[in-house]
Amino acid sequence: MRFLVDNALSPVVAERLEAAGHDAAHVRDYGLQAASDEQIFERDLANGSIVVVEPDRIRVRGLPLIP
Repeated sequence: MRFLVDNALSPVVAERLEAAGHDAAHVRDYGLQAASDEQIFERDLANGSIVVVEPDRIRVRGLPLIP
């Protein structure tokens, strides 16, 4: 499974996912720490899903996102 960790989370999250055997990167690895969600999607999320984990719910959206 591949993970792209957003800037709202510490890069340590990506490091620990990699240590657990996953393919993980933080947006900082791509110089996208100040990028919009759309820019991040264009750079690294051509296929798969976006998963947003919040304290009270988990949202999963298939890609590509169609407005």
